[in-house]
Amino acid sequence: MSASENPCASCQGSSPGDGCSGFFPNKKSPGLCVRCELIAKSTDDPVKAQEAKEIAQCTGCGQIGRNLREPLCGMCKQLAAPTPLPIPTPTISQSGTMSNAAANSMSTNFTASMQAAKQKQAQMNAISTPAALSPASEMSAFRAGQSGSGRTILIHARLATPEKPLVTFPNDIMTFDANDSVSDVKKIFVDRFNAQWRNSAPGSMQYDEVNLRWPQNVALIGNTEHGTVGNLYDVHLAMDGFPLKNLVSLADQTKKNPSPRQTNGQHIHLWLIVDAPKMETRLGVELPQALGGSARAKRRLDDSEAGSMPSKRNAPLVSSYGKKGSAVLKIKSCTRFPSSTTMKLRIAQIQEQEEGEIDVDWDGGLTKTVFPGLIRVSEQMVFKRMSNPYNMHYDSWALESELRILHRGKFFWDIFKQVCEQDGVDYCKDFSFTDAYLAEEIVEKDTPSTLSGVTADRYMQEMYEPESADLEPLRVIWLIEPRRTTEVTKYSGTMTQVKRNTLPFMTMAAFAHFSLFWSHGKMVFVDLQGSPTEHGQVLFDAMTHTREGDSGPGDHGYEGLEEFIKNHTDNRICTEIGMKELMIEKEKHRRCKLAFPADAMQPQNQSNWYFTPRRHALQAEALPFNAQEDPNGILAGLTNEDYIHCEENVVKFYQHVPSSSRPEGRMKPTDPVAFRTGDIVEVQASIAMIPQAGGQKTKLIGILRSLTLLDMRHRQARFKLSFHFIFTHAFLQFAIEEKDVAERSLSAYKGVLNGTKRKVGYDHSDDDDESSSESNYDSATEGSHVNVLERHVRRRIEEMTLDD
Repeated sequence: MSASENPCASCQGSSPGDGCSGFFPNKKSPGLCVRCELIAKSTDDPVKAQEAKEIAQCTGCGQIGRNLREPLCGMCKQLAAPTPLPIPTPTISQSGTMSNAAANSMSTNFTASMQAAKQKQAQMNAISTPAALSPASEMSAFRAGQSGSGRTILIHARLATPEKPLVTFPNDIMTFDANDSVSDVKKIFVDRFNAQWRNSAPGSMQYDEVNLRWPQNVALIGNTEHGTVGNLYDVHLAMDGFPLKNLVSLADQTKKNPSPRQTNGQHIHLWLIVDAPKMETRLGVELPQALGGSARAKRRLDDSEAGSMPSKRNAPLVSSYGKKGSAVLKIKSCTRFPSSTTMKLRIAQIQEQEEGEIDVDWDGGLTKTVFPGLIRVSEQMVFKRMSNPYNMHYDSWALESELRILHRGKFFWDIFKQVCEQDGVDYCKDFSFTDAYLAEEIVEKDTPSTLSGVTADRYMQEMYEPESADLEPLRVIWLIEPRRTTEVTKYSGTMTQVKRNTLPFMTMAAFAHFSLFWSHGKMVFVDLQGSPTEHGQVLFDAMTHTREGDSGPGDHGYEGLEEFIKNHTDNRICTEIGMKELMIEKEKHRRCKLAFPADAMQPQNQSNWYFTPRRHALQAEALPFNAQEDPNGILAGLTNEDYIHCEENVVKFYQHVPSSSRPEGRMKPTDPVAFRTGDIVEVQASIAMIPQAGGQKTKLIGILRSLTLLDMRHRQARFKLSFHFIFTHAFLQFAIEEKDVAERSLSAYKGVLNGTKRKVGYDHSDDDDESSSESNYDSATEGSHVNVLERHVRRRIEEMTLDD
């Protein structure tokens, strides 16, 4: 359809440049498309505008939808479908009409012959050549596009061991097209069973750890496992002696001689047999007997009495913590709240900062501008407050702290997932922290709502108390979250840990461990609990222990951190991501790697010129070159009337040396050759802006001023092997030569240290006497690993002298 046929097809606003200028042939209204119209209405809300840009859009009519998975929506598909031709009505003359009996007889014989030939041909094809494969993604798109053979087969899958089905896993049933790949069917069922398997096992099933079989562990014939579903059905239907009850419905399996031709539809019954020994080898732990594993204990592996708290509980929809514990109100004293109430709320604006921290800004609008956003998240929201209000300051701080912990949890969980994915670790991905909003109740006439739990008298008393002028503004705060089921799984307590060897519990224990090490011991997540949703477990009401002890209610500070370290036991996930020991250095490198990818870093060069043109330094005084920089006077010979070596060209070199009088040590001048690859140095540089041609732009350059050698341990470790070889060779010579060999070895070793290292940290001259050189040498090697080797050589020399 062209633009002339549909003048409304183009997305264009009233002003030039408005809209995306897209062409939507099925668009019925002029002006902007749905997406551009939504973006135009969200100019004051960049978050909402960004969400509109990310929603999928139909290329036919321009409508948008979060659940749209294809280029066209359902209506546009119907418009694009070709109109079926009318079926012509056959006209048969009276003389050409055969009898009904004869026609039925011919039809029955013909159908039987054709069916037998098809089954025979299918059996021969399955044994000789496998059918073509189709990836799972293609199969899904194939079905979603409403194309295929038109023949559907119902597959009944059962998770089993080689001997029997696993009774804890119910029969799973799905409908597939006859052209779907059997390999893809296996992958789909493995993914579906994994959702329940992870709650009972320490890891997920991998595709190569599951074998596809007929019931009673009967192998599939030929290459049918790699063919199509229809081919699998046809080949086994034509096999002599194959148990036909595997190809009929569950109801027909109870019959004495079930026949697939007499059942309602086509059915396939399969077992997915778990290779338990292979899985145990990969995970390094025994599976429970209930899952076909070799563990002799009937209870869950590594269950601990330390986690004796119930893993599931029914939780109220409001928080139950208070300043010193929560109190359960008796029924007779409970306040009967009205069935509905009206409140005006101001939603806080949240600004994301680094490391999951947030800034809470109350300069927002009222509820009417925010509720549409909340409704998109969930149809029902829960307004949470302190179940036993203490005071308005404390209540506000507690609820705001909970929001901060949720945002910090999202940050740490994203990093944890990224680390697990990078290391290829098997973990439970079905976790997320709940969304939440912080709202302030707009109090009118000094009377908060009945649901707030704050009476008018108490509000007046706290609002106008003398001390309140020096504090933060008093607010009646609500924490708004999507409503969840009351079923709660407890993965850890505030001061206790649940030790259970199933993948969700192992994942949460490793996540808490990870938060401690990623924060370098400053914080750990505790009291992790979640409720099931269609998207997995949603975590809420989490707490943290911090060094400061002020992250929120339940923060026990150092006591909580020490209790976690004492009670935590590393599991497989902790080990595989490198947290078996206190590997702080590894976490630093990993953290730097994530924050600064190698391909995104640019080298920074710092240098200086040996000479400055005299016209740029008319008042400068010429300075001599350092003897270590210019030992042969070559640079000094280049000085002339046009170039000068002045103070701007001098680079100073220092080395940090320990000092008994100064805890921070001293900085002594040193030689430029003292610096080696691997040393840790401090660089001092100046930044200069050089005007470019035309004067419109300037170039920023760095000018090197000084280098300070802070630490050479890494360089010494690199030289250790070469030093060890020198002395090992010298010791071997002791057994066959005279003691002067050792003297020469020691002299050669000193040459390596004093020559190659150039007397690091001291101002030596060529005419230094031997005693001074040796004293300096002893000081330079004080406490180093090379000094130990030298003492061994000296001791051997003294022993040989005494023997002589």
